[in-house]
Amino acid sequence: NFYSYPAVSASWIFSESFNLPSWISFGKLRASIAALGGDTDPFTLNPGFALNGFSNTNGGSVPTSTYTSSQVLQPNIKPLRKISKEVGVDMRFLNNRVGFAFSYYQDNTKNQILNITSPVESGVNSILINAGEIQNKGIEIAIDGTPINGKNFSWNTALNFSRNRNLIVDL
Repeated sequence: NFYSYPAVSASWIFSESFNLPSWISFGKLRASIAALGGDTDPFTLNPGFALNGFSNTNGGSVPTSTYTSSQVLQPNIKPLRKISKEVGVDMRFLNNRVGFAFSYYQDNTKNQILNITSPVESGVNSILINAGEIQNKGIEIAIDGTPINGKNFSWNTALNFSRNRNLIVDL
């Protein structure tokens, strides 16, 4: 099977497009979207047999084997798929002495590959299934500054804040 994981991102340095006030040193808008994915162990998807030895049948020697997997797959199992989106702005002021960056992101992950236990009577220990959709979104804010910028000494400081929320959209 072939899995495509495309992505695109763009940014615009608007401080180079417009005549802004002199106290604004830099300004940039940015956005991105990406499709990511994941699979499971290849030997889980395509289990094999193990040679146990030989048995004598009708006067000849016949190899015997057993199925090596103790789990089965959901029919037509799909790879995990994640769609990730982000937008943000970066600004610098006062000859780059003060600045901030702001980002908003949202990731949606679906078709997660989960291993669930099965009853002993089924003959296997577990079944591998696709289940659920989880949404992860949040913001990040970073503020930085240079309170002292001398000839032989410079002091830079930064403060970062982030907030992340997870939501089970579908199970």
